[in-house]
Amino acid sequence: LYLGRDAIGALTRAIAQQPTALAYYVRGLINLYYNNFIFRRVPQGIADLEQALAMMTADSPPALILRVRTALGDGYFRLGNSAKARDAWSAAHTQFPADAGLKNRLEKQGVELEDIVTTALTASTRVDTSLAGLLPDR
Repeated sequence: LYLGRDAIGALTRAIAQQPTALAYYVRGLINLYYNNFIFRRVPQGIADLEQALAMMTADSPPALILRVRTALGDGYFRLGNSAKARDAWSAAHTQFPADAGLKNRLEKQGVELEDIVTTALTASTRVDTSLAGLLPDR
């Protein structure tokens, strides 16, 4: 809880100095991890993810685009908007048809889909924090 709060604060300061799609993505994703019933941070997460998506260019790393689009769908799903979630995942799947996570989300419904999204956004689920493939080549 406190680690997420501190990370959000640091990312907010970073965005104020130099807004980047990666910073919006990470802040948005962190917000999705919070229980929406108690903390109501999912809408803020979605707003950040939409901002990250709007900042994407032809030079944006494909791995970042994939993560942003997947997380955006997960956020909509957490808000209870399955139609928007499927739209986000479908748009991502069009761009990244080989991604197993997207394919799995689009194939499942109901409790199975809820389990996929909940598992993806559970603090005990190990997440790749290396940023490999998420930074532009310079």
